[in-house]
Amino acid sequence: MITNQFGIVNPKHRLSKSSTLSRKRRSRDRVNFQQSLARLRTAFGDGAPCAKTIYIWFAEFKRSLVNFCEYRDGRPSIAVNNKNIDYVRRTMETDQRVTYYEI
Repeated sequence: MITNQFGIVNPKHRLSKSSTLSRKRRSRDRVNFQQSLARLRTAFGDGAPCAKTIYIWFAEFKRSLVNFCEYRDGRPSIAVNNKNIDYVRRTMETDQRVTYYEI
């Protein structure tokens, strides 16, 4: 809303074309829930997350509950490398009774 110096809204005052265009451009560039669901199903097929999961993701993003800069739990992306693969292979060749948990 556009207000004057006293904080009163002038109903006859219209937004400039540039601000209207930028608002349209921003809304056009946004990806909505349905588009994301379609893209994920195209990319992953049956392995795609369900619609409810994607809906929850969008709700969390909207409320700013997701932070990509914070530390993530779980397996690091470097856990599978040649050194670890060779170690597991050698361990299994020397002792075939070794269990997954012992490795």
